[in-house]
Amino acid sequence: MGTGHRALGPAAVTAAVRKFFPDAEVPLADYAGLIAGMPGDDPDDRVHMAAAVAGRATHIVTHNLSDFPAAHLAEHGVIVTDPDTYLCELFGEFGDEVTSTVVRLAGEKRNPVVDLREAEETRAGDEVYSMEEVRPACRSTASSPS
Repeated sequence: MGTGHRALGPAAVTAAVRKFFPDAEVPLADYAGLIAGMPGDDPDDRVHMAAAVAGRATHIVTHNLSDFPAAHLAEHGVIVTDPDTYLCELFGEFGDEVTSTVVRLAGEKRNPVVDLREAEETRAGDEVYSMEEVRPACRSTASSPS
């Protein structure tokens, strides 16, 4: 990865989530009985679905949409969405906060991908969009059928 960034492993992500969201952990006893009733062939996915239902999560955010049946989870009040759509929803609801957070996080990087002056732009492939252009794009994504 020539950018100087490295992805966090699962253990590091888990540790960070537990540190910053200590009240978000769902005890196994709360969802163990739900696991067998969750759809799908992947035991790990069924565990995540059961924990989300038991913990009254509003969303499961994943790139792996096909392994998390939206209709089944919607019956339990859980929305299955991809990260881009979720971030667009957050941007639509809290645009200024999302923008300031992106700028702050970019400024904290030792080797940022973009110059801090460019941090208010979001890149998609070779195209560059200003935050003013992102708002309508997010609106159209959010209104598209999943």
